[in-house]
Amino acid sequence: EMIKRLEDAGLGYHVRATETEDKLGRIPLRQLVYRVHPLPGSMSPLVWDFGQLNAAVEKLYVHQIVLRYVRKQEDFPDEPDLIETITGVLAAAQAFMREQKDECSFVSLRDVERAMMVMKWFYWLSGEILDELMLKAEEDLYKRFDLREGRDVLTQRPEPLSRVTRALVLSLGVCYQARLRERDAFRDRVAHAFRDPCPLSGGGRQIKDEIDRCQEVFLAQMQLGKNIARNEALRENVFMMVVCIDTRIPLFLVGKPGSSKSLAKTEVADAMQGDSSISPLFRCLKQVHMVSYQCSPLSTPSGIVGTFKQCQQYQKDKNLDRFVAVVVLDEVGLAEDSPRLPLKALHPLLEDGTGGGDDDSRSGQGIVPIKERVAFVGISNWALDPAKMNRGIMVSRGQPDSEELVRTAGDICNTDEEVGQHIKHLINHLAKAYCTLYEGQKREFFGLRDFYSLVKMVYSYSAASGNTPTWREVERAVRRNFGGLDVERPVATFRKLFHLSFSFQASEDGREEEHDNAVSLITDSLNRSDSVHYHGDSRYLLILSENCDAALTILQ
Repeated sequence: EMIKRLEDAGLGYHVRATETEDKLGRIPLRQLVYRVHPLPGSMSPLVWDFGQLNAAVEKLYVHQIVLRYVRKQEDFPDEPDLIETITGVLAAAQAFMREQKDECSFVSLRDVERAMMVMKWFYWLSGEILDELMLKAEEDLYKRFDLREGRDVLTQRPEPLSRVTRALVLSLGVCYQARLRERDAFRDRVAHAFRDPCPLSGGGRQIKDEIDRCQEVFLAQMQLGKNIARNEALRENVFMMVVCIDTRIPLFLVGKPGSSKSLAKTEVADAMQGDSSISPLFRCLKQVHMVSYQCSPLSTPSGIVGTFKQCQQYQKDKNLDRFVAVVVLDEVGLAEDSPRLPLKALHPLLEDGTGGGDDDSRSGQGIVPIKERVAFVGISNWALDPAKMNRGIMVSRGQPDSEELVRTAGDICNTDEEVGQHIKHLINHLAKAYCTLYEGQKREFFGLRDFYSLVKMVYSYSAASGNTPTWREVERAVRRNFGGLDVERPVATFRKLFHLSFSFQASEDGREEEHDNAVSLITDSLNRSDSVHYHGDSRYLLILSENCDAALTILQ
């Protein structure tokens, strides 16, 4: 089911499983959970099926990991039943994840270890500045007047969380919740495991509010450019990147194009400047230096290992409490189709910080301490195999629903309040029409970037004219952002939902007029004066043509 969903999305899998030559017998390798070479027959008698830990035994292991962290008095308060409470919460989280039917079910004791590392980090940061910022954000929220109820929402305020409870809740949000698409059931399950000395009076809803508020605090400390929506995807991506980079925990960002993965990387690199940061929050955190490696089917293990070594050189002779180098693998999923299996090199690099080879100067010294390792962020359009993702934290971003699209479009249009009022009534129609078009595709071709660009273009038409955009302007924006497929009729899809907003003339029957042909649309995209009204964000063009010479002639 998971493989079929990824293939239908068309994200990187340009050859379908039934057509690939990469098979084990008759089974395509990509349909297997792990990709490994078969053992020689002579080793078969030595194979031992270890199986999987049952719930009772795993809870004993979890208890030992928690005990190791809590016994350090400088890390957590010495409170009775604290170890048992944290153990129960983490055991409940592990059990819930194993019940899932997709890649989220692959959890191990590595997740428990990371959860305690993140909990320790949040407990430290709360004592520095986070508690103060969270309290201010909480007061701003509960002082708002609920007009629907006719009373102050302050009366609905649950009991505030203690410092250690907040650290545990945020740790769950980073290490478990982020990889789930449906999250309400997870929060309700783990909420039942909270008890003194970590009370949680608000249940699953309070867990959600606390995590959302912390993400908003992190994003509020950044200076974002105009027309950048502070939507849920960007908020969570930024939050996860900051936490994982500062703690040196490997992170895999998995989401469709347009889910703010690359934007989050850019904003985090600008914000995390150590003592030179503008924000007081980021002055408490490490300075980062990012090194990117573009993955492809031609990637090699030496290229990936070389990028890690380059980052290790950047960290040499630096104060590692205040500096961290970050390896960023862009489009990491594309390297899975390489016959050289370059991503196998990630296993020792993420597991123990070594290259795993004889030429590795550290290979004879055992595991590299966490403090001396480089940070890692892998960006991908689809999930990788569990052997890799289990060595880090995975963030899974699905397709946003219509409500999230409306909120994002509203944020994009908030640059100028007057212009925003002119197109406010059109946003719902734009979002619904896009969802209808997206869901009706036989194979994914249009995506989120096309929708966001459409909204910005409609906004630009309104800003240029000072009035509500006409249907002709909306239609023009639709043709420029949703062209390229003869089998789809995007204008007709949008027109059906805009019939209440515009009074169409008899000539406006959706047919392509002279000024809407391909040459005219290309000319507009290349026109500098047009891109000025479009806030300088004119899109790059991909012209599909059976006659390249004719296409070049048109461009010239």
